[in-house]
Amino acid sequence: MVCPRFLAETDKSGPQGSSGTKPETNAPKGGFGPTYRPADSEQLEKILTSYYGADKTGSRVGNGGLADAVRYEKSTGEFLSPAGHEQKAIEVSKRLNDFVRNADNQPPGKYPYTQRDIDFARELIGDIESALYK
Repeated sequence: MVCPRFLAETDKSGPQGSSGTKPETNAPKGGFGPTYRPADSEQLEKILTSYYGADKTGSRVGNGGLADAVRYEKSTGEFLSPAGHEQKAIEVSKRLNDFVRNADNQPPGKYPYTQRDIDFARELIGDIESALYK
C-alpha cells in the first residue's frame, strides 16, 4: 500500500511516460525511506552509493533513496530514469542481504561489520521490500 501522503504529493500534471525525464519540482520530497548516513565499512558504503546515488543529495523524490524512487514510479507510472528503478532495487537488496549474511557469519564486532551497519542494512532491506512488494 502506498502512503496516502505520498499519493497526495505526487505530480498531478500527468505522467511523462518512460522518457526518463526528471520529475517536476513539486515531486514529493522527504519523509519516506531512511535518510543517508555514512557507513562504518567501505563495503556497505559502496552499496549505499548504489542506493542513494554518488552524490547522496540532489533533486530526488522522498529521501533520495532507491526505494522512494520505486514507490514514486509505481504510484505515478513515470520513470525517473530510462529503465526505471525496480531491477536496480532488486539487485541492491541482494547485495544488502549478502552483507548481512556475511556479517552474521563473523564474530561480533569483527571489521568491517559493525552492529550499526548491520542494523542500517536491515532497515534498507525492509524499505526496499516494502517498496517492491506492497
